[in-house]
Amino acid sequence: MNKQVIKLIENYEYPLINSIIYPNGDMLVMESYKNSNNKYILRVLCKSTIDSYFEYNSLDYVSSIFASVMVENDIYQIFAGGGSMGGDGIVYVFNKNIQEFLWFFFLDNSDVFVSAIFESPTEIICMSTSGLKIRFPIHQPDKMEVIYED
Repeated sequence: MNKQVIKLIENYEYPLINSIIYPNGDMLVMESYKNSNNKYILRVLCKSTIDSYFEYNSLDYVSSIFASVMVENDIYQIFAGGGSMGGDGIVYVFNKNIQEFLWFFFLDNSDVFVSAIFESPTEIICMSTSGLKIRFPIHQPDKMEVIYED
């Protein structure tokens, strides 16, 4: 596991960038905003690394994170919560069989994620206090989708 990732986990911190981080330090940088129709837009912009992020940003440019909910099935534990900046939301997926986290998701404009459910054994839906609902395939979190209520 990447040293920067280990440090972040041990300190309950996350860099202030909308992204998904993997154990090896790979990072998918996200774009997230509400469009003119008040629809939440969420997409991957590019691939980078946590080391590259900290090469250009201070080591203290992070949010303190917390989990407000945890759900699990036979294989996975899902932690969802928020961060110290107020509008932050986090989702963290841990594989119980191999005792490793799979990925970490952070948004600075979602608000705290307060609900997480398994839609299937390998898909989760997380909802924030602002009403944002996101479906995550556990093995391909970059294929996430915003769920819109009619």
